[in-house]
Amino acid sequence: MPKRNPAIQYINPKIPAFELPQFRGSRYEANIPDTLDLAERARQAIHGMTACADPDANCEIYWRAWFGWQPPTMFHDFNDRVEFKFYAPSVLLRQACGSDESLDVEWQRMATLLQMQGPDGLLYSPTIGRPWALEGDEFGNVGEAEVRNVGHHTMDLPTSGRALEAAAVYHTLTGDTQWDKLARNMVSAFHRMAIDMGDFAYFDRSQYGVGEKPVKGPLPPPPVNFYYIWLGSGLATYYRMTGCEEAIELSYKLARFYSLGHSGFIGPDGEFRLSPADVDPNRPCGCVHFHTNTLMRMHMLEAAIARGDKEMIELVLRGYRYGRNHPESNALMGYFPENLGPADAPFMRKTLEICEVADMIYLALRQSTAGLADCWDDVDRWVRNMFAEMQFLETDWAHEFSQKHGRPRTPPYNPQHMTCDHVPERWRGAWGGWGAPNDWQGDPTNSVMACCVGNGAAQLYRVWRDMIDFDASKKRLSIHLLFNRASMWADIDSHVPYRGQVDIKLKCDCDVALRIPEWAVPTQCRVTLNEMAVSPSWEKRYMVIAGAKEGMKITWQCPINERTETLRIVEKDYRVIVRGSNIVQIDPPGTHNPLFNRPYYRSTDTRWRTVDRFVTDRIVERF
Repeated sequence: MPKRNPAIQYINPKIPAFELPQFRGSRYEANIPDTLDLAERARQAIHGMTACADPDANCEIYWRAWFGWQPPTMFHDFNDRVEFKFYAPSVLLRQACGSDESLDVEWQRMATLLQMQGPDGLLYSPTIGRPWALEGDEFGNVGEAEVRNVGHHTMDLPTSGRALEAAAVYHTLTGDTQWDKLARNMVSAFHRMAIDMGDFAYFDRSQYGVGEKPVKGPLPPPPVNFYYIWLGSGLATYYRMTGCEEAIELSYKLARFYSLGHSGFIGPDGEFRLSPADVDPNRPCGCVHFHTNTLMRMHMLEAAIARGDKEMIELVLRGYRYGRNHPESNALMGYFPENLGPADAPFMRKTLEICEVADMIYLALRQSTAGLADCWDDVDRWVRNMFAEMQFLETDWAHEFSQKHGRPRTPPYNPQHMTCDHVPERWRGAWGGWGAPNDWQGDPTNSVMACCVGNGAAQLYRVWRDMIDFDASKKRLSIHLLFNRASMWADIDSHVPYRGQVDIKLKCDCDVALRIPEWAVPTQCRVTLNEMAVSPSWEKRYMVIAGAKEGMKITWQCPINERTETLRIVEKDYRVIVRGSNIVQIDPPGTHNPLFNRPYYRSTDTRWRTVDRFVTDRIVERF
């Protein structure tokens, strides 16, 4: 058993025995096109989500990194609680790449989860041994429960939602019933605790002390009611993975709180409204927080699909279209600013949190997989561009940036809760939290915040999983996105954007349905089967090759054109060169860690690289 810090006093002093999931499958070396490889991105993400851990604090994360300080620094404060966004994605991404890096960190995290569950079934975070839990962020904010001095252990709604997802994933992968018991006890506790108004439900605050109960009264303001989103989303995911009716009943009632207009975040036509900073919905500050609004719609969409609520689904889809087509957004690049509204509004930031991109990818992906709409081209563009570009893969520039532009560390941050130990290297593989359209370091100081990393990691897993699917009853392999991908049914090698070509090496007998992207002209598409031309049938954007056999190679080809566009983003023009859906150059270029600097993609000669591929024998389908 790994060493634990005895100074941190959890509500449950004992750690029940448990095992980490085992990932089995095949491994082999392959020569593949040097294009976007989601499995490699998964491996990088696992590094970023585990290396940022503090070994002296039971591997709790340092939640935020600043490359704009001298030297680059990361620190603890009450926001460390967002590490629960890591728990499910970090183990799921191991299915994509087979990485066994830092499994000790995974063990410490799940031990913490088990020690947090109190006798009432709820999870409580300790403050004893974790003094940073009482320290605020740069705005002076600290956790609501800490402000009210509710004691040494606090229950937090967002934390609980992500913990539910983690428990469901661990139960699915290990079969250990203690994870399901932990989750079901949480669900029942929240069911008893919620203020149930019949048609909807709510909580009166975001955090509670041991034994505290909600008090029925006036509906809470936006700074409180937006916290239910994480709990409602976690309940919906738990239902999707387990079929627990008690979970979806409460999730749906919390979603109804939002859809009926009680939150203030949803306009009459589904449009985005408000920010968590809006204490009074009738006197908004003018700053519309993009991520809060998209996350709310993610929760609503999953609950509405589960309950067949067509009206709520349509409300979500109108919100999706609002965010996608907003004048400050860009649907080619996938640039969605942190806040919408006038530049002089309070709390206004026009940089990009990866949260916004990840949320929009989820909404597009879920519409597509649920058969509500075909949004695969949105997913393709956003993953290839802002989502891929904002993953932090090169570290040398961060030290140079800190030396040239960084400022000395300043109060009120406690130096005892900081570290400067190889900070950029430890965050390699994470996603940035303050991007500009042309620069990863879009803010002079701030660089990484862990909440964004967890959101990015979850959607990376879902895109990797859902880009293909296999219908065993029909013996049909559907390929929705043209990325590199190894699977138990076929290996996909994508030459895009060097040229319009994808090679599919089959590992079973099946029909293959390949979706061509928006830039491909159907009449210009060519398909060969073992280098012999074939004539596929068409189902909308899908080319269907029937009767393919194990060992055969299908090659799809189509001309890919290069074009120049001018993008208006946050009141500034950017000139971009695009191949297919990939932005390969942007002007003006960035200055610190420039984005879209891809001259090699403008060649028609595919670059190759040798990789170790991993094909898992099991995929978690309903996360």
